[in-house]
Amino acid sequence: FISYAHQEADFVNQILLPQLEQCEPPFRICTHERNWLAGAYIPEQIIESVEQSRRTIIVLWQHFIESEWARMEFRTAHQCSLNEGRARIIMIKYGEIINSGLLDKELKAYLDMNTYLDWQDDRFWDKLRYAMPHRMGVKPNTDILEVNGRIYVMGQVERIYTLTAAGYEVT
Repeated sequence: FISYAHQEADFVNQILLPQLEQCEPPFRICTHERNWLAGAYIPEQIIESVEQSRRTIIVLWQHFIESEWARMEFRTAHQCSLNEGRARIIMIKYGEIINSGLLDKELKAYLDMNTYLDWQDDRFWDKLRYAMPHRMGVKPNTDILEVNGRIYVMGQVERIYTLTAAGYEVT
């Protein structure tokens, strides 16, 4: 889920979304513009979007801290993260925060205690992809041991599989 003030819609829709949805592997992204139901209760949609997402990306700029809805999205994601005991928030500092006095104490404390990504960083995309959830690979089969081209399968009595040009052969 990407949380942002409407003033950052061009950045999110034209830069951030295409990069995340068209990379390899592609990420499925939720935004309020695309995925929320018209006429539905906004606080419920915020909660559902945050809970259904593995990460909440916050696009932080002056407009974000001035938006009551954006701050509610942060608080929801932060509370969800605390409840689960795991990092769920990816904070992107998109522009300068001119009036830091508007930062509520929860967001200020979060920024003081956690790292964030800076849009101006040369390695921004690498860092963002690293912070995103990764698909778990195929679990290695611990019942198979390969030594010098021979494969030993646990539980198989005296069967040794040898790799040949035609495939594996029992020897």
